[in-house]
Amino acid sequence: MDDLEIIDAKNLLSQTSRLLKQDERIRKLKGEDFNIFKICKIEHYEENTHSAFIAELLNPKGSHHKGNVFLKLFLNRVLKDNLVLKTRSDDYMEFSETFLSHGVVVKKEQSVGKINLKKGTGGRIDILLKSKNQYITIENKIYATDQNGQLVRYYNYQRDNNLVIYLTLDGIHAAENSIQITNGKNEVIQSLNESDYQRISYSKDIRLWIEDCLQHAYNEPILRESLKQYLLLIKKLTFQMDESLKNQMTQLLKDNFKIASTIHHNYYNVKNEIKREIKNDVFKSLKEQVEKFGLDIYHGNDVNYKFSQIWLHTKGVDDHVLRFSIESFKGDPKSHHEGKLMIGVFNKTRDEKIAKQIRPDCQEWFVFPEWEQIYDTNSKWMNLSKLDTLNLFLDSKTRQQNIDLIVNTSLEFIKKYYQKVNEINLENA
Repeated sequence: MDDLEIIDAKNLLSQTSRLLKQDERIRKLKGEDFNIFKICKIEHYEENTHSAFIAELLNPKGSHHKGNVFLKLFLNRVLKDNLVLKTRSDDYMEFSETFLSHGVVVKKEQSVGKINLKKGTGGRIDILLKSKNQYITIENKIYATDQNGQLVRYYNYQRDNNLVIYLTLDGIHAAENSIQITNGKNEVIQSLNESDYQRISYSKDIRLWIEDCLQHAYNEPILRESLKQYLLLIKKLTFQMDESLKNQMTQLLKDNFKIASTIHHNYYNVKNEIKREIKNDVFKSLKEQVEKFGLDIYHGNDVNYKFSQIWLHTKGVDDHVLRFSIESFKGDPKSHHEGKLMIGVFNKTRDEKIAKQIRPDCQEWFVFPEWEQIYDTNSKWMNLSKLDTLNLFLDSKTRQQNIDLIVNTSLEFIKKYYQKVNEINLENA
């Protein structure tokens, strides 16, 4: 960027900051910062917050006592503009009326059998709606990653009469590993097309549906306010502003599109640099303390990689069977635990016998037979891809506290297992 572009960028950021501060003032005046989901720290929980809330509203026998009103609104709102059906009719109104004409049963976290990846069957369905011989299955994703063959398994459940809905914050496509089943030779044996499942979003579809629901709860204060609280949560998770300010922001970015694009491009570089600084600070703090445990420390992958870690291994051993790993400093949702930060014992061999020397009762996941979450100063499991987490490291008041939490949690974990790890490494050297 030349000097003039830098000045333009500063002006754009200044105007953007003004709009954000104005939006913050409006939220405070409306009392919108008081949110029960935020206070109880359950805003990101897919199963026990979002799936539970949505399933309760969809259930004709739900505690809202509105019968199938909310379910009908959901079908009309969500299917009207998005319908991709393999049912006998492409008319969403006809589908909706047929579906509602029978007693609808709604289940959350419904088991449909043991997972069989070869056949593409089994698992748990986040939200299942059944009406006689027709089904709607909803896969709900906030931040969790797609499981192998997940949507294929949804699709194959009652496949001739099942509408599969894929719900995400922004209505994105499902990951490749979710819509494909492969054999042992990595050959694709089943793959879904875009027409095989319906994409919907919290940012548009669920938001508009909740607004519709509010129109039918205006004279019931508890239900109305609960819906309002959930609507505010959706807007927070999808970064939505007050409508008038949103229009101003859109126009501002359109008027300064080239500069906005440049800022957007550099944003990710800056975000990675912040993560890199965190990783380096943790490394320096640990380096001074791990020698007494007979361990060497070195950097693993940089924060540009999906698996970005700090390794700690037994001194004097070249080929390590076991290592300590702190990861992921990238926060990639496709890495372990959806990118949340952890300290664990990494089993390079994936050998069950070696894994069980660390933790006798570990089952199936022998890569990290033992591990521990690393929490931030807000008691949330750290994820360095989340802005709320990164802001703790950008604030001078909380930065060092959170660095110390990573270091201290890691040291306490290492103290428990270093002797056993070193012993196994020396035996297998």
